[in-house]
Amino acid sequence: MPKRKKMINIIKEIRTELKMTQAVFAKEAGFNTVQQISGLENNQRGIGFNLLGKMARNLSANGHPIALDVNLTVGDKTLRIH
Repeated sequence: MPKRKKMINIIKEIRTELKMTQAVFAKEAGFNTVQQISGLENNQRGIGFNLLGKMARNLSANGHPIALDVNLTVGDKTLRIH
Protein backbone atom coordinates (compact mmCIF):
# COMPACT_ATOMS: atom_id res chain seq x y z
CA MET A 1 0.00 0.00 0.00
CA PRO A 2 1.42 3.45 -0.88
CA LYS A 3 2.39 5.81 1.90
CA ARG A 4 -0.41 8.24 2.70
CA LYS A 5 0.22 11.96 2.55
CA LYS A 6 -1.06 14.25 5.23
CA MET A 7 -3.79 16.60 4.06
CA ILE A 8 -1.58 19.58 4.88
CA ASN A 9 1.05 18.43 2.36
CA ILE A 10 -1.63 18.04 -0.28
CA ILE A 11 -2.82 21.63 0.17
CA LYS A 12 0.71 22.96 -0.21
CA GLU A 13 1.36 20.72 -3.22
CA ILE A 14 -1.80 21.95 -4.97
CA ARG A 15 -0.92 25.58 -4.28
CA THR A 16 2.67 25.08 -5.43
CA GLU A 17 1.58 23.23 -8.58
CA LEU A 18 -0.73 26.13 -9.42
CA LYS A 19 2.20 28.53 -8.80
CA MET A 20 0.18 30.66 -6.38
CA THR A 21 1.12 32.60 -3.30
CA GLN A 22 -0.82 31.78 -0.16
CA ALA A 23 -2.79 35.02 -0.59
CA VAL A 24 -3.83 34.27 -4.18
CA PHE A 25 -4.61 30.65 -3.33
CA ALA A 26 -6.76 31.69 -0.36
CA LYS A 27 -8.82 34.00 -2.58
CA GLU A 28 -9.17 31.60 -5.54
CA ALA A 29 -9.94 28.59 -3.33
CA GLY A 30 -12.56 30.43 -1.26
CA PHE A 31 -10.78 30.67 2.07
CA ASN A 32 -11.45 33.72 4.25
CA THR A 33 -7.85 34.46 5.23
CA VAL A 34 -4.25 33.69 4.33
CA GLN A 35 -3.86 32.50 7.92
CA GLN A 36 -6.14 29.56 7.13
CA ILE A 37 -3.79 28.42 4.36
CA SER A 38 -0.74 29.01 6.53
CA GLY A 39 -2.32 27.01 9.35
CA LEU A 40 -3.04 24.09 7.01
CA GLU A 41 0.45 24.10 5.55
CA ASN A 42 2.08 24.31 8.98
CA ASN A 43 -0.06 21.54 10.50
CA GLN A 44 -1.76 23.95 12.89
CA ARG A 45 -5.24 23.14 11.61
CA GLY A 46 -6.95 20.31 9.81
CA ILE A 47 -9.26 20.26 6.82
CA GLY A 48 -12.36 18.14 6.39
CA PHE A 49 -13.85 16.74 3.21
CA ASN A 50 -16.53 19.45 3.07
CA LEU A 51 -13.95 22.24 3.04
CA LEU A 52 -11.73 20.29 0.64
CA GLY A 53 -14.70 19.88 -1.72
CA LYS A 54 -15.49 23.60 -1.48
CA MET A 55 -11.85 24.39 -2.27
CA ALA A 56 -11.91 22.12 -5.36
CA ARG A 57 -15.19 23.66 -6.62
CA ASN A 58 -13.91 27.21 -6.12
CA LEU A 59 -10.59 26.51 -7.84
CA SER A 60 -12.43 24.94 -10.79
CA ALA A 61 -14.83 27.88 -11.00
CA ASN A 62 -11.81 30.21 -11.09
CA GLY A 63 -10.25 28.44 -14.08
CA HIS A 64 -8.08 25.86 -12.30
CA PRO A 65 -9.59 22.46 -13.15
CA ILE A 66 -9.29 20.22 -10.12
CA ALA A 67 -11.22 17.10 -9.18
CA LEU A 68 -11.67 15.52 -5.79
CA ASP A 69 -11.73 11.72 -5.87
CA VAL A 70 -11.60 9.72 -2.64
CA ASN A 71 -10.93 6.02 -2.24
CA LEU A 72 -12.41 4.58 0.95
CA THR A 73 -11.31 1.08 1.88
CA VAL A 74 -13.49 -0.94 4.25
CA GLY A 75 -12.17 -4.43 4.87
CA ASP A 76 -11.46 -5.86 1.43
CA LYS A 77 -13.77 -3.48 -0.43
CA THR A 78 -12.80 -0.10 -1.90
CA LEU A 79 -15.39 2.57 -2.59
CA ARG A 80 -14.56 5.44 -4.90
CA ILE A 81 -16.22 8.77 -4.16
CA HIS A 82 -16.22 11.61 -6.72
